[in-house]
Amino acid sequence: MTPFDFQDSEIGDGMLGRVFDRLRDALRSLANAVTNDRLIRVTFTAGTTDTAVRHALGAPVRTWEIVDRSANAVVWQSSTVNNSPRDALILQASAPVTVLVRVS
Repeated sequence: MTPFDFQDSEIGDGMLGRVFDRLRDALRSLANAVTNDRLIRVTFTAGTTDTAVRHALGAPVRTWEIVDRSANAVVWQSSTVNNSPRDALILQASAPVTVLVRVS
């Protein structure tokens, strides 16, 4: 059991149960940042083509960075209008490449 794992509680629906549930949810969201759970491997098969990167943050991406890449290519955020920023980030690369993207 890691510090962020929780077992189901028998506290119930009272005030203490609600406080415990909120605390558990807050610590689980913190676990994503602490454990780097939002590292996403993305393969660009062609240069300058929009690639939707599904991030599962449940909110628009605040920051993103490339932490590893397989070739000498530049990656940037596409100017294409993103109709679902809570679900995906739209990126482009200058050449075919596989990258590891960290999002928050």
